[in-house]
Amino acid sequence: MQAAQQFDYQFRIHTFGAPFSGRTCLLHQITDVVFLGDVSVFRNMDFRFKSIYIDDKSVRLQMWEFCLGDKYIEFKEDRLRRADAILMVYDITNQDSFDFATKWIAETRKNAPPLTPILLLGNKIDLAEKRVIDTEKGLALAKMYDAEFYETSAKTGEGLKELVWALVNKLIKKQDAKQQEAVKLTLESAENSKCY
Repeated sequence: MQAAQQFDYQFRIHTFGAPFSGRTCLLHQITDVVFLGDVSVFRNMDFRFKSIYIDDKSVRLQMWEFCLGDKYIEFKEDRLRRADAILMVYDITNQDSFDFATKWIAETRKNAPPLTPILLLGNKIDLAEKRVIDTEKGLALAKMYDAEFYETSAKTGEGLKELVWALVNKLIKKQDAKQQEAVKLTLESAENSKCY
């Protein structure tokens, strides 16, 4: 039996958004570089894996997808606490989708651990002619909740490579800093506990 592959880093990315915001297609584009078209199957939770290499380091992403809504409120705080990063997706052609993201990004920022990166994603930029949410509105919402902002297309993949690389690099730096702090505290503790 073959041993499971070891990764230098593993991160949990939790993706939230209204139904039909394109979050399922977005995750399939990130993990499999494929566009599913119109996904009519409604799921309240799913996950996929993505393995990438940065500077000779292997990274495993667990990409979790959650549908938000009143039925799933009980999952909210637990899901936020366990995430290394959070993606909040809305459809740039749908005002209700943006309103939904506005409500939930506020809840997310309130309940997620303080240093958890939150990324607000305006999806479906391939449908620019149908846009109802302009870029400035998305940027303003992201700024209000100390989130990063990207516009993406689950259909063409536009914006996703940059988003993933930037996010993974940020998570690696955060993890490395955390490990260096743990080593420093361990050394200080050992130094202070010497017998004389």
